Amino acid sequence: MLGKIMKYDFKNLGKMFIPMYIGIGLLAMFSLMMSVMENAMPSNGLSVISLVNSGALFLLVAGLILVPMVSPFISGYKFFESMVKNQGYLTHTLPVKKSTLIIGKNLTGGIFCLFSTLVSIVVFVIYVVLTWGMNSRFDFSEILEPIRVVMNSPEYMNHKGQILLIIFLFLVGVVLQMFGNVGFISMCASIGQRMNKNKGAWTVGAYLIINFAVSTVTQLVMGFFAVICQGYFNNLEQLIEDHKYSYLMLVFLFAIVFNAVSIVIYNAIAIRFFDKKINME
Repeated sequence: MLGKIMKYDFKNLGKMFIPMYIGIGLLAMFSLMMSVMENAMPSNGLSVISLVNSGALFLLVAGLILVPMVSPFISGYKFFESMVKNQGYLTHTLPVKKSTLIIGKNLTGGIFCLFSTLVSIVVFVIYVVLTWGMNSRFDFSEILEPIRVVMNSPEYMNHKGQILLIIFLFLVGVVLQMFGNVGFISMCASIGQRMNKNKGAWTVGAYLIINFAVSTVTQLVMGFFAVICQGYFNNLEQLIEDHKYSYLMLVFLFAIVFNAVSIVIYNAIAIRFFDKKINME
């Protein structure tokens, strides 16, 4: 049943995400076309083409940044729409456990957030490669040269296994963070739906208040430890320098565990709230 829920949500979310991906691809193509025209018709001053090209490039950069950033909120809105608003009456009549519904929707939303990040990265890389390729003296090996320099450096050769493990842990942490962002919004929606009026506003309020509370508590805890462990922190810089790879691995492992636990908590709260009381619009 989880697969069927995710299949439906892929179609539902795809109606919003796929046009967005197509739009960012078309914008990149338009910006490339303007760059080609500007290079083919050089001028000493400002021209209409150069202004249009600058505007298109600005929109492209903004789009590449915004697409991954807004994806959790799009997923969260569709979750709210299908679980709390009028569509919720149909959703909650399905012969499916609330846990299956919520986990399926959060998994699908997280996957689309991952897709959004990959789309932005791929479009950026293709745009940069094609833009550099307009130069007649361009050599594709120039792009790979910095990578070769790093991979042939003594530092990389001596710590290759640790560096690759750190990169892997970092990527796992980023992926879990994406799923955590979706789960957090779903949890806030489950809190907002408990209210009798203005459920959307309560959902936004819960998001802002919990975010602020968690940030404040984190800063207070870090400040507390900084005071009571002042001697340790005074030597921390040297300790990190002496064991930088081990330190980075511990940091990313902590991030992975923290994000994984957070995902479980977010889903558990959402499941509990929807199980205990359904109060749709």
